[in-house]
Amino acid sequence: MIRSAYRVSAALLLIAAAALLLAGCGRYGFTGKSGKLDLPPEVRTVAIRKVANPTMYTWLPARLIARFRDEVTQRHQLEWADADKADAVIDLQIKNFYITSALLTKEETTLQYSASVNLYARVYKRSDNALITTKSSSWSETFLASSDPDAQERTLDLAVQRLVDQLGNAY
Repeated sequence: MIRSAYRVSAALLLIAAAALLLAGCGRYGFTGKSGKLDLPPEVRTVAIRKVANPTMYTWLPARLIARFRDEVTQRHQLEWADADKADAVIDLQIKNFYITSALLTKEETTLQYSASVNLYARVYKRSDNALITTKSSSWSETFLASSDPDAQERTLDLAVQRLVDQLGNAY
């Protein structure tokens, strides 16, 4: 009986410790808001107006929009609205996106990829199209024994996380 009570107490203590640790993580805490935005307080709803993509990767704009929306939504900082009803509109720009095979075996099998991306976000007031802020993000990484699509996905994900970090000052 005492052993059972000891195990329950230990389990509760571990759960409490985990809850405290997770609550300290700005982005993954239990609170509804995750940091203050670097936007005027009247900007609560946004829409993505366009994506400029000078790269040859035609799939990139759709993936960038999806990742950007998901990242903002996960942080509970802004609400999405139609472009004609939003407080602000966001123009995203992919400055560049590179993926290369960095290390090949003698059979020309890729063992390592290098990927990099540079992104920009410009936020405008919808009512008068006045520029509110411009933020940028870049990410470069080398991936061992990864596939080309995996390297592309991870690079874009990490660059988008950094870009959304730039919109807030909680990090």
